[in-house]
Amino acid sequence: MKTLLARAYGFHTGCLMKSAKRVLYKTEVAVGLAFLNMIYRNTGSVDINFLNRLKW
Repeated sequence: MKTLLARAYGFHTGCLMKSAKRVLYKTEVAVGLAFLNMIYRNTGSVDINFLNRLKW
């Protein structure tokens, strides 16, 4: 399948799409870590039992 897409769109387009996916994944990880950091700064811990209170 990868070779078919590489032939259809060109090799460089495939590399660009792969790089864009990596950037997206790394951004998601950064947002998750920022969220945990924000919780730690506001509460002083990242205790799972305490975080259960945040559920609706």
